This record gives sequence, C-alpha cells and structure tokens, in this order.
Amino acid sequence: METLDQIRQEIDETDKQLTELFIKRMSLADRVAATKISTFAPIFRADRERDILDSVARAMSDELTTKGKSFFSSLMLLSREKQYSAYIMGGAFPKSVLPFSDSTPISTEKICYYGDIGSWCNLAAKEFSKTSEMYGVTKFSDVFHEVSCGNASAGILPVENSTAGSIREVYDLLSQYDLFISGALTLEIKYCLACKENADMSTVKKVYSHVQSLAQCKEYLEKHGFSAEPFKNTAGAAKFVSDSNDITFAALCNSWASKEYSLKVIDSAICDEQSNTTRFIVVTKKPFIDKDADTISIKFSVDHESGTLSHVLDIFRDLGININKLESRPIPNEKFRYSFYLDFCGRLDEHNVLALLLQLESELSELKVLGNYKIKEQTSW
Repeated sequence: METLDQIRQEIDETDKQLTELFIKRMSLADRVAATKISTFAPIFRADRERDILDSVARAMSDELTTKGKSFFSSLMLLSREKQYSAYIMGGAFPKSVLPFSDSTPISTEKICYYGDIGSWCNLAAKEFSKTSEMYGVTKFSDVFHEVSCGNASAGILPVENSTAGSIREVYDLLSQYDLFISGALTLEIKYCLACKENADMSTVKKVYSHVQSLAQCKEYLEKHGFSAEPFKNTAGAAKFVSDSNDITFAALCNSWASKEYSLKVIDSAICDEQSNTTRFIVVTKKPFIDKDADTISIKFSVDHESGTLSHVLDIFRDLGININKLESRPIPNEKFRYSFYLDFCGRLDEHNVLALLLQLESELSELKVLGNYKIKEQTSW
C-alpha cells in the first residue's frame, strides 16, 4: 500500500510539471498580444473560450467537469489579463477614462446640499468649502437635478452610514444622472436629543428625525420608550419641533441644528454604535481628479450568467487591487439584471488600473468610471 509521503511526492512532481506548463501558457499569451497589438484586435473571444470549455467537458468525467471548467476559465482569464496589460504598454487607453483627461479644477462657487440649515449635509458642505454660496433642497433627486441643469456647481449628499448601511436611493440616482463623484467626506455622527425649553426627558414621547438617523439610534429609542417618527431630514425635524408647542416632541439632530432652531439639549452623544460615521459624496457635472486621489468608483453590469461577477472580482485579485465596497442595485424593467457599484484603491494614471478598466469595458455590457477622489475624514465638530 502506498504511503502518504509517496502520494505527496507524486503531487510535487505533478505541480512541477504544471508550473512549467503554466509559464509556457503565459508566454504564449504574451506572444498572442504581440501579434495583435498593431491593430489592438479584440482580446476576449467568447466563442473560442466556449469551444475550449466544451472540449474540456468532453475530456473529463462528470465528476470533474465543473472543476475542470473552473480551472481552464481561470487560466484563460489570467491569459487575457496579461494581454490587456500588454495593450496598455503598447499605447491602448480605456475609453471610460477619457472624460478625466481635463484636469481643470471644478468650480465650487455654488453648492447644493440635501436638507435644511443645520443638517449633516449642510455641515459636510461647509467642510468641503467654507467660502461657497450654499442652499439646501428637500430631496436627494433635487441635488442631482440642480447640479445636472447647472443651477449648482456641486452637490453634497450622504451615500453610506457605518451603522444603517447604504442609502440606495442615492445609488439609483447615480445611475439616472450623468454626474461624477469628485470628492468624499466621512463625518463622525453623534446625535443630541433636543426639545422645547419647557419639555424634558419625562415629557418626551415622540422623537422625529431622518429614517437613517432613527435606525442608528434604534436601541436608544427603544430603551427610553420613545416612538420613532420619520422626518425628511434631521435639521428639518429640529425645525418642526421648534415650530410646535408640543412638549411630547423631540428631535434627533446635531448640536448645531439645536442651536439654530433654539432647542434645549436634554441628552447628547447618542448613537447605538460607538463608531458611527456617514460618508458624503460631492457630485459634479464635470469630473476632476484631486492630486491626493486614492479611491476610484465605478458602475458596471454583467450578463445574468453563472460566474460572471466572480470573474470580475478575480481580475481585481489578480492585479492586486483592493476593493473597498461593492453595492448592487436592480436595473429597472430588466428582470434579474443588476448594476454594481464598486469602490477600489488606486489612481487613473496607474498601469494596473488602466489595464483593469480596459478589460472591464471590453468584456462587460456596461462600465462607467464615476470618479477618482480622496475620502477626507472629519471626526469632530
């Protein structure tokens, strides 16, 4: 009976042969690229890859067919990655990056933000630019509309909270409007409970705030027996409580909004999670890359076939590019098809990023580079 050491020795010998064959296979990929590079002929040929996988399936038992196809799919993906890299070295350039060729700084003369004076978005807008003219609107879609039609040079709105998750409506609007992300800011979020001067903890029954804010303080509200009442935004809730004469009302807002609307703070530093942050994005009509940019956002869609999304993520892994976030949203009127929003580390002038984008735009049904920017952090006010 053969021993485990004998089997391992045979495995080592097999791996050695596979290594030599792999090196040869990658060398052939370089030669293929060299023959195509004069015309930049298409690298991905779905029909040829299907034929290869069908041939693999015929040569293997049913038990190995799926694993064999996976092995050869990965091998062909690695081969294509080498070819796209060679194309970039040869002068090819992704069309999706062309809008970013103009490096003229964006105008921040007039900023539109979501919410009322004293809202978190208003605070984010002030951190983004302390000198710009600013005005608030009542809906996320209004921010996109104002920037799209030129009434505002930039728009500020929240996109993600570390406790309550992504704001999906904003992602849907990124798909509907042809705007770009030109900046981002992360704020530490702590709420205060604010009410009328003649109210206190014993009189409060209903707490008004944005649905995301209420979600971030759900345990606190339940602990005190308060009824959570959704409002359009936090500052709007503070204004509503200020305008009312009801001592059972209170607002979850920031301290600036409580002062703005002459409310008494009866509790502070409220949040279910100790580390609670919200990320805000700056949307503009024209793209711009900051000199410190280190985050890239893209939107793409894939065919509804097994393994397509997995192959996309494999490209990032193979190129050593770190993914920070992946969000999916259903495509309207297209059953079982989704758009994906992905943030990753990098700059649009890096070789591996350009090779990645050239491959994605060549092989996917849709790709848009939404922005290349720096996420700034502000931890206190």
